[in-house]
Order: sequence, then structure tokens, then C-alpha cells
Amino acid sequence: MICFSLWFSIPAECGVRPLYDGKIRYSRIIGGQEAEVGEFPWQVSIQEKGHHFCGGSIISEWWILTVAHCFYSDEISGTCS
Repeated sequence: MICFSLWFSIPAECGVRPLYDGKIRYSRIIGGQEAEVGEFPWQVSIQEKGHHFCGGSIISEWWILTVAHCFYSDEISGTCS
């Protein structure tokens, strides 16, 4: 319940990601730690020319589950509420 209440107290605009402030390279990760290779064997790094741009989860031998914004960059028109 405390986490739920704190989440609502954070000011944010619908659909707008906070800007990188330049102070901390990975400022969206709080209290995290590096994962060991193989620690999460279902997690994959989706890369282009050797650079990570998105993550995904292995759901079968032939399929990786990820999110649409990894591959579609056009802004969605409409409103948030």
C-alpha cells in the first residue's frame, strides 16, 4: 500500500518519459544491480549492429516476446487519461 501511494505522488505526464538529466547514466533504474551471465536465461537482448536497443523474453523455441515500441517509433495519436 505504501508503494502504491508513493507511485501516485510522483508527478508525471501521461505517456511522457522523464528526460535524462545527465547526472546518472541509468537514472531510470533505482537500487538495481548487474545480472550475472545466465542468471535470467529467458531474458534476451535485442541488438542492432552490436548495440542493445530493447529486451525480450523467450516464450518458445521460435518466439521472443517484446513490446511494440521496440520496433515501431511512430507516435500514436490520441489522448491519455
